[in-house]
Amino acid sequence: MKNSTIEQIYYSLSEHEKYELQARRQEFERNNNIRFVNLESYVNHLALEVVDREKSGEFLPRSPEEAIAGYHF
Repeated sequence: MKNSTIEQIYYSLSEHEKYELQARRQEFERNNNIRFVNLESYVNHLALEVVDREKSGEFLPRSPEEAIAGYHF
């Protein structure tokens, strides 16, 4: 996936979606001891997870933020 596609997804998010993703990002970081540089890198991570599962024949979002990322593809 090209970075420009992920950038388009990120910039198409509403402020409310960005706020929700920021909260989920903080929860994800606490639970998994992983730190993302910014919200855009977290969206990139989610998008790549969705693409990986879609390529393996599975596309069932496992979380609300994955559903948001999947919706924008």
